[in-house]
Amino acid sequence: MKRKQLILLAFVICGLILFSMSVTSDITKRTTMKITLTSVFVKSPAEAIKFYTETLGFIEKMYVPEYNLAIVVSPEEPDGTQLLLEPNDHPIAKAYQEGLYKEGIPVIVLGVEDIQWEYKRLKKLGVVFKKEPEVTEWGIEAVFDDTCGNYVKLYQAKK
Repeated sequence: MKRKQLILLAFVICGLILFSMSVTSDITKRTTMKITLTSVFVKSPAEAIKFYTETLGFIEKMYVPEYNLAIVVSPEEPDGTQLLLEPNDHPIAKAYQEGLYKEGIPVIVLGVEDIQWEYKRLKKLGVVFKKEPEVTEWGIEAVFDDTCGNYVKLYQAKK
C-alpha cells in the first residue's frame, strides 16, 4: 500500500473507533434506568395511606379515593421513588399478598438511618413487630405488620 492509502486507512480506523465509542457512550447514557414507582398490594388504599403517612411518616403524593389511588413518597426525597398503595381486589393480587403474609415474607424493604430510634418510635405508635431489630452480616433489620395485610422490613445498612 502507498503511504497516502495507509494514512487514509489509519484515519478511517480511528474514525470508526471514535464513532463506536461515542455510540456506546450514548447508548449507556440513554439506557440508564431508575425506579420511579413501585407498588405494594394493600387491603384498603384509604387505610393504607393513613398508616403510611400518619404512622410511618411518608408524604401523600397523590390520593384519589374514587379511583382507589394512593401514592406516597419519602419526606427526604419528595421527587424520588413513589410507592403506590395498590388495592388487592384482583384474585391473583390477593392470593399473592396473603401468601407472602402467611409465610412471614416482607413485601418491601424500607431503609432507615437509625433502626433503634425508628423501632422505639413505631412501638410507641402501636406498630406490631414480628421481628425486633437484629444484627445481620449486612446490617440491622426488623420486620413489622403494616396493618394493611403486609409485613415490611426496616433495614439499616452496616456502617
